[in-house]
Amino acid sequence: MNRVFFTICLGITLFLLFASSIAFSQGIKGRVLDSKRRPLPYVTVIKQGSWIGISTNEEGLYSLELGRGEHIIEYRLIGFTTIRDTITIDRSGYIEKNIVMNEEHRELTEVDVVYGDDPANAVIREVIKRKEDFRKENNTFTTQSFNKLTMQFGEISYGDRIMGVKLDDEMKHELDTMFAELYGVDDGYFHSSESETMLYRDQNKAKEVMISSRVSGDPKSFAFNFSQVHALDFYRNNLNLSFTNKLFVSPLSSNGFSTYRYFMIDTIEDNNLSLYKIKVIPKNKYDNAFRGYIYIIDSLWRLHSLDLNLTKENKLQFIDSVSIKLIYNMVEKDIWKPINSIQVLYPSFNILGINAGAIINFNSIAQSYDFNPVFEEGFFDKELIKINKDANQKDSLYWMKNSPIEISKSEESFSQKVDSLYWTYNHPDSIAKRDEAKNKFGFENILLGYSKTNSLDSSSHRFNLLNSFNTVQGWYIDAIYTYKKNNENSSFEYLISPQYGFADKKLRIKNRFKWNYDIENLKSISFDLAFREATSISGYDDSRAMNTLYSIYFARNYYKPYEKSYAKLNFGREIFTGFNLDASMEYAYRNALVNNTTQTWFGNDSYTSNNPQLPDNDSPSFDASHALVLDI
Repeated sequence: MNRVFFTICLGITLFLLFASSIAFSQGIKGRVLDSKRRPLPYVTVIKQGSWIGISTNEEGLYSLELGRGEHIIEYRLIGFTTIRDTITIDRSGYIEKNIVMNEEHRELTEVDVVYGDDPANAVIREVIKRKEDFRKENNTFTTQSFNKLTMQFGEISYGDRIMGVKLDDEMKHELDTMFAELYGVDDGYFHSSESETMLYRDQNKAKEVMISSRVSGDPKSFAFNFSQVHALDFYRNNLNLSFTNKLFVSPLSSNGFSTYRYFMIDTIEDNNLSLYKIKVIPKNKYDNAFRGYIYIIDSLWRLHSLDLNLTKENKLQFIDSVSIKLIYNMVEKDIWKPINSIQVLYPSFNILGINAGAIINFNSIAQSYDFNPVFEEGFFDKELIKINKDANQKDSLYWMKNSPIEISKSEESFSQKVDSLYWTYNHPDSIAKRDEAKNKFGFENILLGYSKTNSLDSSSHRFNLLNSFNTVQGWYIDAIYTYKKNNENSSFEYLISPQYGFADKKLRIKNRFKWNYDIENLKSISFDLAFREATSISGYDDSRAMNTLYSIYFARNYYKPYEKSYAKLNFGREIFTGFNLDASMEYAYRNALVNNTTQTWFGNDSYTSNNPQLPDNDSPSFDASHALVLDI
């Protein structure tokens, strides 16, 4: 009875919390369409003179949370006339606002193309004159960014043959059905991830921290969606894009006139600003250059927005084309910063006669700026990006409330399906059944070894029994047992390996204890204890099977082992990202060994001695010795 009462109370509490969060949410929502009533994706919906904004999704839907009072809302999309609407929020809940945007009509025609001193050239010269100042000004700040990555299947096609096999009508029908199901379900989504990051910048020093992250179908993983990884600064001379190692010349490069032609298309009035719409075309279509439009603010000579493309002529491996949209806004008085960056890639592959395409969409929205941050001494270190441990702990309700991009119905359907599959696949009963099937002993385990895994407590046992050959031990049996146990941020491993040689009639044994006590910072400590371990004198390190083959079949004594009994302590850790420390101390007794067998498959051949310096003299290669070895 008490349990039932508790459950009812908990349910009512959760409902009231959820209801109250809805009740106190307020703002505007709706859909943005073009003049033909088609949904417009990537429209920036922003409160004028601020960084408070979002982006429409692929269905043109948006939802913007606003405080009470009067707000001027801008709907901005490159190539369309900006719309401003005054909204008064005086109650809880959302006001529905559906918007229709009209395209900018004037376009460059063949008659307009005059290869003289186009008026656009003077505008570009003014921007180039000031661009270094623009790059340096207000360059100490923090900003919170929302970053989203989606991947979808694109067009899939095939010819009359696949792998050289001619397709009949029935085979074509089966392929059509399969591809229709593959692309048709959830509009072909196969990846969706979101992240919130904080970017800290102090002039040339930068650091970005992921504070929350979500990957559809894998709630335990982290999305690698960092704004600075994909950030593009077109005031630079050259741009390094995240998906290729090629450098591309910016249309605002100091040497831009040697790479581009510029054409004035139109002058547009936008919120008391005059914008020059300029078309950029590479002089050589095969240059590492963009084509498209840039918008420059008259008198300020700043970038207002841009819409640029890369095409097949740019010869990007596996990528047909790229679309880049970047929108700047005056986030504070006289301070202009990018607020929305969109990169859409259209890769394509030809596999065994099948042409497959995809759509990769990265959308980054700056959600806040602070131009008066205080950084502690040593805040900026070698770690440029960081993921907080609890970044993947936010639930779906958090993302529904905080995501500035409305999730589309097809993406929502995809996320629900893959999340459901994840929890089904990772249910304890499912895990136990997979372990039971995997842990069955079969004939192949005699040759390949046997492992027993318990995925529920992240432990495993493995046993191998190997039969190998070298000239000192002859045929020898090597039994290897390994135990591993993984915890949330640590792991333990124990290995014992007894070995017996039939030629030298000696037992050898090795033990290893290894503890990774802080996996995040790569901290580990290990201890090795070995008795008569056979170790290669020459540093030769090949597999036992290959050495056995070389020895028995070719009569080649490459391994040349010596005997070592030792104790070794090893410590390792990460100092900072990309720089690790590894230190060890070993005390060893070392003894030379000689050949104890001449067995080969062909009696004509004979082995060289176990002494690398005297191949025809089978005397010991060195005197027995003790050694203390420190290694850093």
